Parts: sequence; C-alpha cells; structure tokens
Amino acid sequence: LWWRLWNLSTPVSTETILAYPAATGFTGPAPRPINGLTRIATTVTNSRGTFTVDMLTLDYTATTLRLTTDTGQLNDCTNGCAAFPLATYVSRRSGAAGLHGTYFCPPDYASCAGQTNSYFYPVYNTAGRVMVNEDRMKYTSQPIVAFDTANRPYYYHSTLRFHSLAEMETQMKIDKTTGSGVLRSAISNGPAMIEAKRNVLNTSQLDSKQATVKSNRGAIGWKGNVIYLINVRGATVIDSAAVAQSLGLDYAMNLDGGGSAALYYQGRYYVGPGRNLPNAIVIAP
Repeated sequence: LWWRLWNLSTPVSTETILAYPAATGFTGPAPRPINGLTRIATTVTNSRGTFTVDMLTLDYTATTLRLTTDTGQLNDCTNGCAAFPLATYVSRRSGAAGLHGTYFCPPDYASCAGQTNSYFYPVYNTAGRVMVNEDRMKYTSQPIVAFDTANRPYYYHSTLRFHSLAEMETQMKIDKTTGSGVLRSAISNGPAMIEAKRNVLNTSQLDSKQATVKSNRGAIGWKGNVIYLINVRGATVIDSAAVAQSLGLDYAMNLDGGGSAALYYQGRYYVGPGRNLPNAIVIAP
C-alpha cells in the first residue's frame, strides 16, 4: 500500500516472435503476437525458486497500439476516490489489455478509514492529459516510468527530481534518442527493481509483507523494444525483482499486488479481477 513507501491485426514477423525471451521452464509453443501484443503464461526458475508468471508483452516497434495510464478521476483525492474494475478501464478506452497500477488504500482495510481508494503516487491520465497527484512529484523518492507517443519508455530513479509535470516533459525531450519525446503516459510506484539490467532492490526499505508474504506481485518494465506488464504468483517483492532480472529486463519497477492484482487480455481476466482500482495501465488503440 502507498503508505508503506511514503487494428488488432497487424502481422508480425517470425523473427519478432522469436526475439521474445523465453523464461526457464516454458515448454509450450511461442504465443503469437497480435499487433505486437502478446499474453504469455510461463514459469521462471532462479535461485529463489520456481514462479508462475503471467505477463503481457508489447513490441513498440511492431504495433499500432498505445500504452496508456488511466485514473478513476482527473483530480487529486484523499478519500472515497473513484475506483473501477480493471475491465472497466480497458473497455472504456476500447482497449485490448490492462494491468493493475499503484499501491493504494483499499476500503477493506480498517486502517484506511477516511482515506479509501486514495494513493499518493503521481499517475498521468492519458485521456485527460493531467498528472494526478502532480504536487506529490517533488516528495516521491520512488521511481517513475513514462512512455512517449511512440511508446518509447523512459525510466527515472526518483520522481522527486521533478517538481512538476512540465519539468518531466522537458527532460523527456532532452533524453529522447528514438521515439517522439512527447509524453503519453506515466506512473510512479516502487520500489525500483531493475536498472540497466542490475537488480537494485533495496531490501532494507521493504516492509515485512513485501519482504516475506508470498502473493501476486505486479511489475512494469522493458527489454530492448519490448514492454513487459508482469504478474508473479506466490512471490515476495524480493522474488519478483529476481524474476524480472531472470527475464533479462533492462528496467523494472514494482507495482501493487495481492488482493488488487489484475491482468486482463482480450475480454478475459487471467489474474483477478481483485479489488476495484483507482488507477491502471491500459493497452489501447
């Protein structure tokens, strides 16, 4: 929870399919991407154990789809915030797939009385072109990931390096190598897991549940030109970071999990639905 960390038909070449990394333990046929988007169910084995992984991959060089971020409402909220099932976020954007977003304060937690469905992490509403919790940017030490209008990803280790949305947009244009450098989506959460292929998880900053409870764990990251939206089953955050490294990701950031975990693809939940969510990641036309 946030207070813990204060048209689908474009053909894709065989070469593109084979370029997707296969995790250890995957024995089935390679899934066929649809417009660059693939759902994969596999297992990953590493020094921490064997984990079932559900994930969406999006090759941003071979798709007309867009990675977007969505929020229940356009304004900041501290209590009784709008929250919807992941399927609602996907359907209202005529999307193809989605994943749950940030840690938040759910209504089924007694400690969340008076702050239900609120979250402190900055999340960009793609449709409304507004950063919810923009004022929190300068206080949030956790990372933020952003995507431009070409789906090209940007990773920043600490959100607080930016005091405003405008500052981040300026930096994206400076950092642009390929893509547009023009913001389309962004989401902050934490902790940081993978940076430049290295596992940078700071285990000393985890709370006991993150460090010891085996549950669904979400993550967002990328390898080369392929974006990953991941759910690791029966894992701690430490396990999830190890899985992200085993997948060979260049960058990865932890997302929410547990009873809020949800992964949706082509009209069906493969994880969840779990709780109603105040924000989500949506793959949409």
